[in-house]
Amino acid sequence: MNELGAGVGALFFVVVLVVGIGGLAFWIVALIDCIKFSDEVYRAAGSEKVTWVLIVALAGWIGGLIYWFSIRSRLHEVERSGVAAVAPWYAPDCQVRPARCCERTTLQRVGDATGVL
Repeated sequence: MNELGAGVGALFFVVVLVVGIGGLAFWIVALIDCIKFSDEVYRAAGSEKVTWVLIVALAGWIGGLIYWFSIRSRLHEVERSGVAAVAPWYAPDCQVRPARCCERTTLQRVGDATGVL
């Protein structure tokens, strides 16, 4: 009976060790994956890079799971589509709304005509 308890204890130790090392490895992979995307990709996906890096870094493998199943696929889609390179969220009006850039104000037209502005 005593040998059986020692065997179960050793098996429990091995399982906890394997799960712990696996969780640590997954956390490192998720953190690296989270860091490799640029800020523009995160913004085009509707989020912030700093937020996700902090979530993954501070919450460990649980934060890695949250990142992996919540935003990772959107980041890959945005990166593949190239949307972040074309029009990041902080783009000037000319990139986001070209029609507004073509409209010149009265002051700008007067300045053009007089050469003052």
